[in-house]
Amino acid sequence: MQSSTSTDKSIYAGFSCPLEPLNEDFFTLLATQYASAVIDTFVEHFNAPLSSYPGVISSLQRLSGRDNTFDRIWSPALGMCAKAVISKDFEQAVNAAADLLMHATSAGLFTEWEIVLTSPRQFRLNRRLLPPRTHIQAEIRGGSAWILLGNNGSVDKIPALFVEDDSETLFPKGTVEVPSLKLDRRIITVHAKATAGAQTTECLGFQSAIQASEETIPLFNSAIGLLKTNLCAYYLWVIRVLREIVLVRFNGYKYMPGIDAWGLAYICPTRDRNIFIERIVHEIAGIYFSLLDMLGNVVSAADETYYYCPFADKMNQLNSLVKAYHAFGNVLLYYKMYAARFGDDPTIAARRLALHSDLKLVEGYIMESEVRLTELGWALIEPLMRELSND
Repeated sequence: MQSSTSTDKSIYAGFSCPLEPLNEDFFTLLATQYASAVIDTFVEHFNAPLSSYPGVISSLQRLSGRDNTFDRIWSPALGMCAKAVISKDFEQAVNAAADLLMHATSAGLFTEWEIVLTSPRQFRLNRRLLPPRTHIQAEIRGGSAWILLGNNGSVDKIPALFVEDDSETLFPKGTVEVPSLKLDRRIITVHAKATAGAQTTECLGFQSAIQASEETIPLFNSAIGLLKTNLCAYYLWVIRVLREIVLVRFNGYKYMPGIDAWGLAYICPTRDRNIFIERIVHEIAGIYFSLLDMLGNVVSAADETYYYCPFADKMNQLNSLVKAYHAFGNVLLYYKMYAARFGDDPTIAARRLALHSDLKLVEGYIMESEVRLTELGWALIEPLMRELSND
């Protein structure tokens, strides 16, 4: 096995699992630089049509440049920008620009911009789903940022910056508060329509997007509270990157592949607190994997061998197996930590045994193919393997 213990590779360890230290400076640099690349590509592709909207191009360039901070760019709207480039869809690009700039403005991007749409649509500002409007504008006055929403001649003016205990009276009639988890000055919304990629639900295997039930938020809060109080390493790993939970049903899929590396998790609802945590850990692991994967391949590009993946019950190439090992390995690590803290009840013991068996099979493929993993791949996998082997 190739060694990944040198100083330069140790900066990747925190992407492997939360028991390894995460180099916060490297994590932030990686996320913001990649976001800049996405924004720059987006502006390059849609410069001409977006230039007709005052301040949009210059605001995006500020966001990509000197005003690029993690909180301002870390939004699923950035994934929507990337998808607009791929689809070459201008309407999607306008919506993506509006969503991204709305998010960035609420996180302290002090620039003025204006977008007029051909038909009304809803925008979300933090945990508020605003009524449909055709006109959205950011205005800076007296050191404060404001969002102006217009439709048919009427204009509503609301404060843009995030305030944890904002009053409903600040928002126009028809505003709906989205169910959310409030964690250490972070808002994690729980809803059925994602900021990014909502139009792609069918091709992603969604049966339907569903609204949060009355018991959903208390259950989710209980689950996150359990992590915060008893398993803080996983709590911090989760809240660092999670911004939106979209509740969905799948056509035969228990888990959603990691398609959005910008804080979005697709979750099947459950009434079981541990199953919810399992699904969150799985999705969050996918976000960390996707971020590090931006640096380069985790397996040799020349490897085209297929192996049986017990998690998907089908043949997959090694890159998919490494990603599955990383996600389900973190799920097993969570259950190991939970059992060490609370004891092993029969249900969790059975789940741990099943995960251990499947992971051992995949680990065997990885070890047999170790020359096909890149140094980056080993840097991602080795720390997790080590933690799982510790009893």
